[in-house]
Amino acid sequence: MRRTVPLIALLVSASAILAFVGPRTADPQPATKADTAPATSITPWAAGPRGELQLSADVDDVQIFIDARFVGETGRAGTQLLVRLPVGPHEVRVTATRHADLVGRIDIELNKRIRVRGHLIPLAGDAMPPPVPSPPLIGVGQTVRTKLVAKRGGPPARASWRFEAEAGDRILLGALYGSIKLFEVRSDKSGATPVLMEQPEHLSGPLPVSRTREFTVPETGTYNLTATASPPKPAPLVFGLYRAPPPIPDPAKFPKAPPGRRLPSPKR
Repeated sequence: MRRTVPLIALLVSASAILAFVGPRTADPQPATKADTAPATSITPWAAGPRGELQLSADVDDVQIFIDARFVGETGRAGTQLLVRLPVGPHEVRVTATRHADLVGRIDIELNKRIRVRGHLIPLAGDAMPPPVPSPPLIGVGQTVRTKLVAKRGGPPARASWRFEAEAGDRILLGALYGSIKLFEVRSDKSGATPVLMEQPEHLSGPLPVSRTREFTVPETGTYNLTATASPPKPAPLVFGLYRAPPPIPDPAKFPKAPPGRRLPSPKR
């Protein structure tokens, strides 16, 4: 059984509105770190006027969902996550293992930043969920923000996500910012061979083509994506998972094709 408690927050905005969602019980979903969160939408927010939401929590390893979309996670307590959102109301859900979910409604205003710090309440007794985390589901075309912290002299820090793709999809993966050593993609099926993609370290700024890695999905299904960062410095990570555009046709095979014109996608 899972409890949802109000989001206790500090709002720094003259006219920001936070509509609390009160306590509730008898939620049929299990209360694990990932499974308590709503299913992640694979559709990005539409373009339009934006404001900013700056989130943090008082516990380690929280996952943040906005409008049922996974937008990122934080490593240590107090780590801030900044998200640009369309103007209007949004539902915010903060989850952590062995803690009750925090759910609140935020009204985003044009060119204003709202700062929210959530206080998560630990679950006690038989309400405590089993520690069986499952990587959150992200969508192709989504940008993810997180932070990997590897201790000096310790093992590399890792974080994992899941995404769904169809056979033949050409996927582009690249870090917009962060000190990431390796991305690994592996099918959910047992015995599958992982695809390893090394990344140049100390990335910063816009994402050039030279820093992206491309792979073709062999079969339709769910895939696990793991990012690895080396110690000793914390690695703030912002990466994108995109569907590659169709290839430019070979002039030898398509002599009448206009220069620069791409082949039509077989499925889209």
